Amino acid sequence: MAHPILPLALVAAAAVLAPAPATGPTYAPQRPRLASGVAQQAYFARRLIQTGQRIDQRQRAGLIASGPATFMRQDLARVRDGVGRTFARGVALTPGERDSYDLMLRRVERRIAAAERRSRSVGE
Repeated sequence: MAHPILPLALVAAAAVLAPAPATGPTYAPQRPRLASGVAQQAYFARRLIQTGQRIDQRQRAGLIASGPATFMRQDLARVRDGVGRTFARGVALTPGERDSYDLMLRRVERRIAAAERRSRSVGE
């Protein structure tokens, strides 16, 4: 089954690999914003994929129970959907939006780390 972030990652890759449109008066002012949005897409696609894989691996290893893993995946889906809506409009995230989505991802990563610590302390 394809990872849910795959479409976002493909869009980011296609935007990077696509030839730049001809420069002209209507395109020139949008160029910095587009480049920033592409970089943001790649950044969030990478983070979402890596975090999702960590959840999957830790759950398979028995370090994260099904319930908490489901909640973590729901948080990832909220980030994916939020950044996806912004990028679908063809704009980059504002600094506040980026910080908010980063914070959500850090919280999920902290919950993964806490589950790993609990598992290690129980096993000792």
